[in-house]
Amino acid sequence: MSDDKKLGLNKTYREFFSGFTNLTEIQKLVIPVVLKGENALIISPTASGKTESVVAPICEILLSSGEPLNGVLKAIYIVPTIALAGDLIKRLGIKMQRLGISLGGRTSNDSSFNPNKPQNFLFTTPESADSLLCRHSKVLKNIKFIVVDELHFLDNTYRGDQLMVLLNRLRRNLSKPEVGIYCMSATINNPDGLVSRYMKSAEICRSSEIRDVTYLPIDTRKYANYWANFRAYCDKKILGKKKKFLVFCNTKKDVIQTVEILKKIYPELNNRIREHHASLSKTDRKDVEKMLRDDLFSI
Repeated sequence: MSDDKKLGLNKTYREFFSGFTNLTEIQKLVIPVVLKGENALIISPTASGKTESVVAPICEILLSSGEPLNGVLKAIYIVPTIALAGDLIKRLGIKMQRLGISLGGRTSNDSSFNPNKPQNFLFTTPESADSLLCRHSKVLKNIKFIVVDELHFLDNTYRGDQLMVLLNRLRRNLSKPEVGIYCMSATINNPDGLVSRYMKSAEICRSSEIRDVTYLPIDTRKYANYWANFRAYCDKKILGKKKKFLVFCNTKKDVIQTVEILKKIYPELNNRIREHHASLSKTDRKDVEKMLRDDLFSI
C-alpha cells in the first residue's frame, strides 16, 4: 500500500486496515481531519468504519508524539450502552495492544480500567465517566481525545443533557485546554445544532453511503392489527435474507410482552428470541449480547 493511500497512518494502517482492499468513504474523509487535530462530527451508516476512522489516527498521533504513554490516560471513548463498550474492547483490544497502546473499560459490567495505573484508552458510558470524574479527576487531566459514539441515542434525552454537562466538566478539568472531540452518529437531522451543543466548533464529515436497514415503528396500542401480518413480512424481508432483527421497546413491560408474542409467532425459534433490559442479571445480559453478535434473530 502506497503512503498516499495510507493517509498518513504509517504506524497504524497495517493493524487497522490491512484486511481491507480500500478505505471506506467516511474513513477517507475523517482520518485527515483527526490527524490535523480538528474536532469532527461524523455521520455515516452503522458498520461503515466510523470507529476505525477515529481510533486509528488517534493511535497514530499517540505513537508519533514522543510522549510517554505508560500509566497515562490519553483518550476517553464514551458509548450509550454497556454492551457496546464491551464489543469495542473485544474488537479493538488486540490491535491496540499490539501497537503498544493499553485500554480498559469502566461500566457496571467492566472494571478493568485502573485509575491508579491508568491505561491509555478508556471505554465507558456517560454515567461511569461522570463517576470517574467525581472520584478520580486527576486521572482525566491529561486526556487529549474525547470520542462519543452513537450520539443519536443520547441527543435530545436527559442523558444527552448529562453528556453536555460532562463534556464541559471534562474540558474544565484538563491541565491543558487542547482536546480533540469526535462525535459519531448514524443519523443526525441538524448537524450544526448538534455541533453547537457538544463541541462548539467542528468539521462535519458526512458519508453518502446508504445501508439497507428496514425500520418498522410499532404502535403498542394496535398490537393485534400489526402482528397479524408480521410473520409474512419477516419471512419475506428478513429471515429469508438471514438478517438480524431487533425490536426496541419503550418499557420493560413492552419488551416482555413482545417476546411472548414473537415466541407464539415463531415457536421454532423460541430459543433464539431473547429479551434484554437492565433488570436482567449481568450473566444473562452477557449471554444475550453474545447471541446477538453470533446468531440470527434476537430482541
